[in-house]
Amino acid sequence: SEAIQEDAPGALRNLSAVDEARSVIVFEGGLPPLLALLRSKSLAVQEHSCVTLRHLTSGDTNRAKLVKENGVFPLIELLKSDSEEIREQAAGTIHNLAIDADIRSVIVQKQGLPPLIDLLQPSMPERTQEQAMGAIRNISVSPQHETEIVKAGGVTRIVTMLRSFSKVIQEHAAVALRNL
Repeated sequence: SEAIQEDAPGALRNLSAVDEARSVIVFEGGLPPLLALLRSKSLAVQEHSCVTLRHLTSGDTNRAKLVKENGVFPLIELLKSDSEEIREQAAGTIHNLAIDADIRSVIVQKQGLPPLIDLLQPSMPERTQEQAMGAIRNISVSPQHETEIVKAGGVTRIVTMLRSFSKVIQEHAAVALRNL
């Protein structure tokens, strides 16, 4: 039933907020079903799954496992969601993933930069801008991605983020520009 489909990822979302539970969720095979649920027709299921994945990728150990399960592309697709919350959570998960140098390349190869840069618009919620800008900041650390950021129109949008009211967004933007 639809209620059960929403309750299961909702329960995992709550559990994944606890550090000790994260490794258990992954060890017990939780990543493949969570990634499959990103394609659910239910926005609630997508959101619960995305938040859970964001929690799971907050530490070093699960990032490479998510990539190995082909989890980057579905997250990039969710950056284009009609739901503000899903866009924010997908950007936050990619922000976490982009901490890892090898995964930055996967994000760029899977065409993650254009939709991240699209989220750097004044019309986007500040929390979404913060996560997208953080992901771009992390990607900008790798010199081989500078050209892709520029080609995707990133410089203009990043400069715009310097005028944000959020000090965190301003810092992410300043560091990304310095890296370029």
